[in-house]
Amino acid sequence: MENIGDRLRFIRKEIEINQGEFAARIKLKQGSYCDIENGKAILTPRIKQLICLEFRVNEGWLDTGKGEPFKSAELSSDAKELLNLYDKLEPDIKKEIIDRAKEKLELQELRKSAKK
Repeated sequence: MENIGDRLRFIRKEIEINQGEFAARIKLKQGSYCDIENGKAILTPRIKQLICLEFRVNEGWLDTGKGEPFKSAELSSDAKELLNLYDKLEPDIKKEIIDRAKEKLELQELRKSAKK
């Protein structure tokens, strides 16, 4: 992969989401992200950082294409089981699960802030 746009496209395809979903997760408009992926706009340090955090991408790989694209992490047995199950699901069901998890996280955050 010669350029950063190719590497961004690779990440997006590896995690099986479209440009709109990718952009939304890093708080960009789809058109803005599309311009970055297609080399019509530069990837700012802030957006690069968001991509690396949100998708667990190795920043060095994103910059150069050398090394592993994704950061590895030690996972608990529960997390491994969840990922194994998730990998077997169809894309539309995966999206439902992610949406539901986000709802639960928001509820958790609301509960935390209500206790303060």
